[in-house]
Amino acid sequence: MNKFAVSLGLVALGTTALHAVEATALNPMQRSKPWSVAASLRGFYDDNINLTPTKVDSFGYEVTPSVDVGVAGDTTSFNLGYQLNARYFETRPQFQSDKWNLTHLFEGMFSHTFSPRVRMSVQDSLAIGNEPDVSSPLPNDTFQYLTGDNIINYGAIDFNIEATDLLGFNVGYNNAYYNYDDDVTAVTLNRIENRANIDSQWKLSPTTFGIFGYMYGQYLYTGDGVIGFDPDTGDVRTSSDRNTRSQTFYVGAQHAFAPKVSVSHYNFIGCGILV
Repeated sequence: MNKFAVSLGLVALGTTALHAVEATALNPMQRSKPWSVAASLRGFYDDNINLTPTKVDSFGYEVTPSVDVGVAGDTTSFNLGYQLNARYFETRPQFQSDKWNLTHLFEGMFSHTFSPRVRMSVQDSLAIGNEPDVSSPLPNDTFQYLTGDNIINYGAIDFNIEATDLLGFNVGYNNAYYNYDDDVTAVTLNRIENRANIDSQWKLSPTTFGIFGYMYGQYLYTGDGVIGFDPDTGDVRTSSDRNTRSQTFYVGAQHAFAPKVSVSHYNFIGCGILV
């Protein structure tokens, strides 16, 4: 099931603007007004549109309009955005009723500085459509084409606290919600993921920080269906049998070689999976 795809940008246009203040929650294009509007058109070639051993290829094009609105203040910033990914395939993909793949992506970010030593940030990303993985924060995720209105939502909240000039803390929580429309995919992959972490950040020098942290994870599968049988007992296994919890301890370091160049390294010193 090897896959080869290429794309060629054809047209990119937009009207952009930005508020030039503390812009933690603003997108990079906003510099003079609090809004931006953009659109792009590109062509592509995919040699295996169905992700099957028997390859079916197709040319196509993608239209991507987007709009963002953001406001930044001395202590509070926020940004709201919407993007439509519309892909047209000359050859209709398997199990699809037409040649279009449509995905709606909604994103929101909010940050607030309570004091010079206490900051908070909140963000959320919601994707609905045939390619919901476009909202994934994980760079190694493989985008897939799925029929129906599939939903993936990622949300996170973080607090950064500078307890002293040498010691800081990060306390965070993030949630991932997966709801697939296809019955087979839903039974195996519908789930809710919860993760909470606390990190201590030690200032070893003006450019180097040591990190010691703990993360708790909870993974709940909500497909409510049969996923197989236990090979030893023959008992039926359901979606909820995949539920797990995890505890992870880690240490790391971050060094800044220049204002825009830094390196981080982490070692996991303890990890437990609890059913």
